[in-house]
Parts: sequence; structure tokens; C-alpha cells
Amino acid sequence: MKMLCSFGLEVHVMFYSRVFLTIAYSVMAVTATLLNIMVLVTLWKTPCLQRPSQVLLANLAFTDLLTAAIFCPILAFSNVAVIKQWQSIFCDVWLITAPFVVCFGGMNLYTLTVVGIDRFLAIKKKFSYRTIVTNRRTMKILMAGWFIDIALQGIFIFLFYKSAVSLRSYITVAAVFIALLLCILTTFYSMAFYHLKKVSSRVSMGNTNEPTAPNEAPKFDVTKYRRTFKTIIIVVAAVFLCYSPYACILTLKTMIPNESVMENWIQFGQILMIGRSVINPLIYLWRMEDLRQSARSVINRHF
Repeated sequence: MKMLCSFGLEVHVMFYSRVFLTIAYSVMAVTATLLNIMVLVTLWKTPCLQRPSQVLLANLAFTDLLTAAIFCPILAFSNVAVIKQWQSIFCDVWLITAPFVVCFGGMNLYTLTVVGIDRFLAIKKKFSYRTIVTNRRTMKILMAGWFIDIALQGIFIFLFYKSAVSLRSYITVAAVFIALLLCILTTFYSMAFYHLKKVSSRVSMGNTNEPTAPNEAPKFDVTKYRRTFKTIIIVVAAVFLCYSPYACILTLKTMIPNESVMENWIQFGQILMIGRSVINPLIYLWRMEDLRQSARSVINRHF
């Protein structure tokens, strides 16, 4: 089974590229881990930020944290293993970790899909949103996603070791699931954008006779939701930019007989994909003023 790992292709990447990749993954491991811990600690320490939308944000930060804290060091070590020609060690690490890299990436995309549904409900349902979307329901949906994702990766590892499934079949199935999530994500973000535009038009025309609920503000805050929606769109765009090259390269890899030609491009695509764990928390802190101010307060309080 060890010969099925990508060691034979990995050696085609030049020594200096390996050194660069080792340094890059090490730097990303430290930077992304610190940034995502700061986001998670800020959300945990600030009660006013503990809303369903922020629970989803925390899950995004958590998946990025796991990617940075676990897989960036492993990827750095795997490059050292190739330089040192430690084939046995490299293959053991590769076979165990490869499915879970996909697992965390898939959970990231699943969470973004749920965020799209959440934003659609927030804009469509307005004042009844808080009775429909609660922290408990949000946690249940996320836990179900984690369970299904980890179970599927575990099944793949079992079948792969039993030689009952090929890597190409796995990539095909993963591509179908990703395409399905992208369709759902695109649909709900499009509907959210449509309804937000409709509400904005009503407000600009002075038609603000929206139904109110007890203890709720008398008017729907369009500006707030527009900014939040733009922030999520930026996050989604960043994820697309980080994932697309790697997905395209993997697809080409299954079609090109001489796979070693693609190996340098695969390394580039992989480092860009993992780079989302650094980019995402920077977007949160840049776009979300309440999160940024709370993070500053938490840092000043503890340091």
C-alpha cells in the first residue's frame, strides 16, 4: 500500500522548492494558529458576540485552526522527509493525513454553505429570524456536519487500505460533493442578495412598515446586514480563489498520464489552499468592527 502514496512524484520537486515549502508551511502554522486562536478567544470572552452567525464564524476559525496547528507542521515535515529520502515515514504520514486535509477543507465549505442559508434567513425572515435560528440549532447542524464529514473520511481510509477504492474514485466522489455544496451555496447567496436588494429598495423609498415583534427594534437595519453580507461574500471569494487552482490541478492530474509534470503546480495549489487559514481571520478582523474592538480589548486585558 505504501507504494500508492505520492512519494515517487514528490521527489520531482527541486530541493530549493522543498526548502521554501518547509519554511512557508512553518510560518503559516505559527501565524494562522495565533490569528485563529485570537478570533476564537475573542468570541468566547465576549457574550454579545455569541450569536448564531458568530457560532458559524467560530466554526470557520476552528477548522482553520486545526488546519494550521496540525497539518501545516505535518506538511512541513513531509517536505523534510522527501529531502532526506525517508520514503516509509513519508508514505505513512501521507496515507493517514491526506483524507483529513480534505475533511477540514470540506467542513470549511460546508460551514460557508450554512452561513449562506443563515444570511438568507436573516434577510428573508427579518424579525422572526431569532426565533427560527438559535445557537442550539446552529450547533446541532454543525455537529452533524462534522460527524458526516469525519465518518466519510474514515470509510475512505478503511476502503483505501483494503484496496476497495482507488484515489481517482475518491477524487471523483469528493468533486461531486463539492459541486453539490457549491450549488446550494450559490443558490442561497443569490437569494439572500436578491431579498437584501428588495429590502434596500423599500427602505430607500420610505416603505419601512415592517412587522415588529416584542422587544425588537421598530426598523430592520439594512445597513448592518448589507455590511455583514459583503463580509461573507469576501470570505467566500477568498475561499474560491484559494481552492480553485488546487481543484483544477487535481482534475488535470487525473487526466494527464505523466503526473510528475503537474507536481510543482500541485505544491503551489496546495500551499494556496492551506493559505486560507491565514487569510480568513484577517478578513474577519478587517471587516467586523465589533470583533476587532473586542479582540483589542481581550489582548489589552490579558497582555
